[in-house]
Amino acid sequence: MGRGQRHSKNAGVMGSEGLSYAEKRALGYGTVKERFGKEALGHYYDCCLTLTEAVDPVITPDGYLFSREAILENLLAQKKGLKKRMAAWEAAQQGAAKK
Repeated sequence: MGRGQRHSKNAGVMGSEGLSYAEKRALGYGTVKERFGKEALGHYYDCCLTLTEAVDPVITPDGYLFSREAILENLLAQKKGLKKRMAAWEAAQQGAAKK
C-alpha cells in the first residue's frame, strides 16, 4: 500500500493547515488595533500627488487620479534631480579616471 491511500491521515502536514483558536488569539489574528478616521481617507476626486481636488484630472490605467499640473511639476522635479545625479556621477567618473 502506497502513501496515496490515506489522504485524511496526511492532511495538513505541508504547513497548509489553519491555525487553532488558541494560536489565533496568541497572534492577535483578526484584531483591530487602530481604525482610521474619516479625515485620514482622501476624497474620491482628490489628486494622488497633491491630495487636493484634481484640476484637469488624468486617470491612469490602474485607476489613480492625478491633476495634470501636478504630474508635470513632478516630472520636472524628477528631471532636475536626475540631471544633478548624472552630473555628480560624471564628476566621480572623471575623478576616478584621473587616478
